[in-house]
Amino acid sequence: MRRDFPMLYKGRFGASCGNGWFELLYCLSEKLEQELQATDKKTREFISIMQIKEKFGTLRYYTSCATGKMYDYISHAENISEVICEDCGKFGVYTRQYRGWYMTICKYCYIKMCIFKKLGNLKWRYISRPLMIFMDYFKGDKDEL
Repeated sequence: MRRDFPMLYKGRFGASCGNGWFELLYCLSEKLEQELQATDKKTREFISIMQIKEKFGTLRYYTSCATGKMYDYISHAENISEVICEDCGKFGVYTRQYRGWYMTICKYCYIKMCIFKKLGNLKWRYISRPLMIFMDYFKGDKDEL
C-alpha cells in the first residue's frame, strides 16, 4: 500500500490487523489519497498515517491530522469493520470474545482458530490431513456452523 499511496503512507507507521480487512483498508486509502491530493501542499505535509490496528474487534486508523472529510471516511471504515471477518474478509459477521480478546471473525474462521489453538502443540504433519477433511466438510456450509 505504501507503493500505491505514497502521499498517504510517507512516514513510518505500524500496522497490525488481519488480512481480511485489506480490501477495506485499500478502499479507504484510495479515498484518503484523493482527498489528500485535493488539499493544498502545505496541509499535505502535516497529514500522515501513524498506526493501523485492531482494537476491541474493530479497525482503528490513526493519523497525525486530517481534514473533516478524511475523518468521516476513517469513521465509516471503522464502522464497516465491525461486520467484516478480520481473517478472511467475509461480510456479515459480528464481534465475539475469545479468551478475553474481542475479535470480528466469521464462524468458519472462529472454528479454525479454536482448532489450531487446541492442537497448537502438535506437529502440523499429524493434524493436517484430518483437519483439511474436517474443514472441507464445513466449507460449503459456513453460515450453518
